[in-house]
Amino acid sequence: MFQIEDNLYCVTNEPIDENEIEKEIGMINEEVQDIPAKNGEGYRIKKGTVIYKIKGESIKEDLSKEQYGFVAFLDDDGQYRGARKYFSEEEVKRLFESKE
Repeated sequence: MFQIEDNLYCVTNEPIDENEIEKEIGMINEEVQDIPAKNGEGYRIKKGTVIYKIKGESIKEDLSKEQYGFVAFLDDDGQYRGARKYFSEEEVKRLFESKE
C-alpha cells in the first residue's frame, strides 16, 4: 500500500506495459510499518519508488467515466505494476448509491 495525492492505493501487481505510462506523479519518500497516513508513505514499498499515471486512467475516482483510481510503479524486477485506489466502506457505499 502507498499514499499519493491524498489517495491510498493497494498494489495489485497487474502488469502494465511501458507504453501505457504517461507521467510521474509522485515518489515514495518513506517506508512505513503500518497503513500509510501521509502522501509519499509506502508500506512494503521501498523509499525512492516512483509512481506513474497510466494513459487514459484516472488517478482518483471519476464516477462520470466509471474509473476508480489506477496508477503504476516500477517494481524491483524492472516491471511496471498496477495499484488501485483503496476505498473505505463509506466510500464504497457512496459509489453504489451514486449508481442507483
